[in-house]
Amino acid sequence: MLVAALVAAAVSTVSSRAGAQSRIDAAVGPIEQHHLDNGMTVVIQEDHRAPLVSLAIRYDDSAAPPGLHATATLTTFLMLGATKHVATGDYYRLLARAGATGTADRTQPSATTLEVTVPSNHLALPLWLWSEQMGYFDAALDDTQLAAQRNKLRDQRRAALEGSPMARIDAIAMEELYPAEHPYHSVEFTPQDVDRIDRPAVLAFHDAWMAPAHATLVIVGDVVPADATALVEK
Repeated sequence: MLVAALVAAAVSTVSSRAGAQSRIDAAVGPIEQHHLDNGMTVVIQEDHRAPLVSLAIRYDDSAAPPGLHATATLTTFLMLGATKHVATGDYYRLLARAGATGTADRTQPSATTLEVTVPSNHLALPLWLWSEQMGYFDAALDDTQLAAQRNKLRDQRRAALEGSPMARIDAIAMEELYPAEHPYHSVEFTPQDVDRIDRPAVLAFHDAWMAPAHATLVIVGDVVPADATALVEK
């Protein structure tokens, strides 16, 4: 009797797992990839297990000249700070109001990535904010914005360098691992480097690298791929 009960329980568990896997397979679609006329790559996967959609946009600047990590970071701060139709601070406020989670930005030596998860009925919001940053960045880039974000980056970098005796470990490793012409060679910059970045330098970096031709957009979640693609194209 005990053996029969154990066998029955095992069969029930396997059957339950198979049923759960079938439901997952039905909810999660294949990965689709599209290339838009403006050069942007779009990757979409539908996943209807929760009414959420996660998005990431990655700007590849691996071919940029070495030594522009500070410029890339400052440009990202300014893009998130304000654009022509998004007032100072509204990027985060609008996303928070829509129930966004996981809002993040990362600037690495070869790429800048923005991420966010929103309820699926708010898919258009991050798409609009990111397109705004690509197309209407220069209109809000005045001396006040530049000074504020430069101060933020300068203070952040100074705190990172002075806050720990191990702060330069990554920089030392990168300098030893990669040759001078490689974009990963140097990830370190000083507050003085930040002070030297002016408006023309930011605009030049933005126009060259924060552009659709260097962007990959990933959308995963509770979406219909055809509808999401149409919204991205819009």
